[in-house]
Amino acid sequence: MPVTYGGGVRSVEEAVSVIKSGAEKIIVKSLLPDLEMIRKIVADLGSSAVAAAIDYRRSGSWIEVAAFGQRFLGHEFNEMLRQLESAGIGEFILTDMDREGTCNGLDTEIISFADRLVTPVLIQGGAGSFKDFDEANTLGFDGVVFSSLFCLTNGSHEMVAGLPKVIVSDPKRFACLKESEDDES
Repeated sequence: MPVTYGGGVRSVEEAVSVIKSGAEKIIVKSLLPDLEMIRKIVADLGSSAVAAAIDYRRSGSWIEVAAFGQRFLGHEFNEMLRQLESAGIGEFILTDMDREGTCNGLDTEIISFADRLVTPVLIQGGAGSFKDFDEANTLGFDGVVFSSLFCLTNGSHEMVAGLPKVIVSDPKRFACLKESEDDES
């Protein structure tokens, strides 16, 4: 099973070590403002092994990107994505921090700010029904990242569709999970 690793990769050596340990791909987030380091990692691993996780919040015309600590207008957000693409990023994961875990629907309008990209764009944060997947696909997203949507609400902490039991350390964090009396975690 392919594994993508994210968290704390800050150098070429760390990125190579993660891939040598068996991961197929790494996710960079805190390195996003450092285009030169991203270029070095991509030079060693290739674009297909490097994804950029971009956590954002929208406020009117502004898009605030956590890793950059600044706000962008739509066209500026698009330019930032294009610069990351030019640095060799092989995949974007755009996460709406205000929708994450809510099951209230995806921010499908964000694709309009990611136009003209060749790099695959995945959306995360708020998937509440399978209609959200259809809409994201129709609008041109390359994938949807999800978790809460697939949790049962009966407190069993099992995934639907026969997927394996998952361990949830704090089920109260997830809007669609209820705590079970026999909770093992």
